[in-house]
Amino acid sequence: MRLVLNAVRNKLIHRVCAVVHNGKKYDKNYTPVLA
Repeated sequence: MRLVLNAVRNKLIHRVCAVVHNGKKYDKNYTPVLA
């Protein structure tokens, strides 16, 4: 259980850091374009 919570927490932290780093608003409907 603790492993799952740490994984979710880590994912959220990475998303917040990415948004702050890019300086853009978070878009929950974002879909990456694959070449």
